[in-house]
Amino acid sequence: MRILSGMRPTGRFHLGNYLGAAKNWVELQKEHECFFFVADYHALTTEPDGHKAEDKVFDLTADLIAVGIDPTRSVLYLQSKVPEVAELTLLLSMVTPLSWVQRVPTFKQMAKQHPDNVNLGLFSYPILQGADILMVKGVGVPVGKDQLAHLELVREVTRKFNRTYAPVFPEPRALMTETNLIKGTDGKQRMSKTVGNIIGVTDDPEVIRKQVLSMVTDVKRPRRTDPGHPRTCNVCAYYKLFFDDWEHYWELCRKAQIGCYDKKKLLAERLIELFRPFREVRAELSPGQVSAILDEGSEKAREVASRTMVEVRQAVGTNPNTAFIMADGGGDNAAGDLAFGGFAVKTGGKTNVFAINCSHLGCSVALNEAAKTFDCPCHGSRFHLDGTVLQGPAPVPLSHLTWKQGDSPNVIQVDGIVLGF
Repeated sequence: MRILSGMRPTGRFHLGNYLGAAKNWVELQKEHECFFFVADYHALTTEPDGHKAEDKVFDLTADLIAVGIDPTRSVLYLQSKVPEVAELTLLLSMVTPLSWVQRVPTFKQMAKQHPDNVNLGLFSYPILQGADILMVKGVGVPVGKDQLAHLELVREVTRKFNRTYAPVFPEPRALMTETNLIKGTDGKQRMSKTVGNIIGVTDDPEVIRKQVLSMVTDVKRPRRTDPGHPRTCNVCAYYKLFFDDWEHYWELCRKAQIGCYDKKKLLAERLIELFRPFREVRAELSPGQVSAILDEGSEKAREVASRTMVEVRQAVGTNPNTAFIMADGGGDNAAGDLAFGGFAVKTGGKTNVFAINCSHLGCSVALNEAAKTFDCPCHGSRFHLDGTVLQGPAPVPLSHLTWKQGDSPNVIQVDGIVLGF
């Protein structure tokens, strides 16, 4: 099963991120094909200046790797490096009734938190989420209860798209996160950097110790000698998660044999020791390493996305680009060499043929069948078989080539060579 999930780059991990998402992701990657992404497009809905997120992208990615996300097992990528998601968001919005999006409850909550920036992107947030999932044809989506409404909307949009055009997408389903949502240090609401009630995971021990010691404890126990109420104490709730013998400490609390401050000190040291391996892994990661991991993962994700968008464009009727190759394109190429790579675009009733490199002048093109890409070794141009330009100069029209459409819409035949994608 293919899994898809993402996280906004709001800075370093906190305990809510780990227990509510990443811990589950680490287990899922052991048995499934997983795509995990840093959602920097989503972050723009509340912070429109993307430059401010650059350090946060590194922090989040490094933390994900530190807690166990393995880039050799999972595809870990940066959302904005797969621009196909923006196109798919637009096309999905064309089949999504306004009333469907209006009923999603989280928009009102987010609008209250950011009253000075209530934008259209924030309103259509679930449609971008849907594009993230459907772009890689994700089937399983790890979510908490707070995200179920978003996923149900995505499921409805998926059915509507498949009915309107063609059955392109599988219908995603929720994989419920088993860990209950924990409250922040204030004991009132979930952890949030905006609220300032977080406990770190990979932060320095002194930072974690300070955060834990600031926790609100048993408000019904004003004196150390008073019996405690562990069922309603936020610190005692953490004990159930991190202490095997939590019942022992609960009983001590009931009998006033341990104070709230002592409980917090024990909890802080337990968390510091538990997360020590994470801190050690993170300390070894450099910005260059993290960037390279994101680049490699983004390229893998884009290869999947480009294939999906070929199907989407064909279903919608927006005339996808058609890729082809030509043998013996001239210059110093030997007869039969892969001498030219390009694609055809139909527009205004006319078909235009484009090149993305100089192969027709003598530079042979390397065909990567597994990755479904062409590579031009002398200029570094690279493009997918669907015509998506990965890197290279602007397309140059070539009207003199001999080519024709193959029997299948996915096939172009050029000078006797047929290539399907």
